[in-house]
Amino acid sequence: MKILVTGATGLIGSRIVRCLLEQGHSVTGLSRASRPGPPADVVKHPSFRAISCDLARKGELASNGIERDFHAVIHCASQQPRPGLAYREYHDSNVLALDHVLDWMRDLPLTNIVMLSTAVFQAFPSDAKAVLTERSGVDPR
Repeated sequence: MKILVTGATGLIGSRIVRCLLEQGHSVTGLSRASRPGPPADVVKHPSFRAISCDLARKGELASNGIERDFHAVIHCASQQPRPGLAYREYHDSNVLALDHVLDWMRDLPLTNIVMLSTAVFQAFPSDAKAVLTERSGVDPR
């Protein structure tokens, strides 16, 4: 299957990409240009294609020449709440990005999208100054 994974370099997305490649799928991974890229073993995998794009910018998916023949889309791209993160950046990275992904998918022959977020399974610290990172503990209750 050909699968598009947004947030491919994040905590959840990077693990999903690796698992999909191990299962023999063809994966296109999207990530923000400001994040480090995928690990070297993933980048070198013949069934992986990495694309940097800002999903908060309308039309970014269409302008990147991303093929439209995916069997599945797994949307993991998001900004996690943290001190210093402006509301606008949080909104754009979560609400606008999802809206743009759904709009881009509108004409695809897909009926489902899988959406995941680190915020769903990471325990938020009681200390408002704490920052959640890929190294934070998880609490999937």
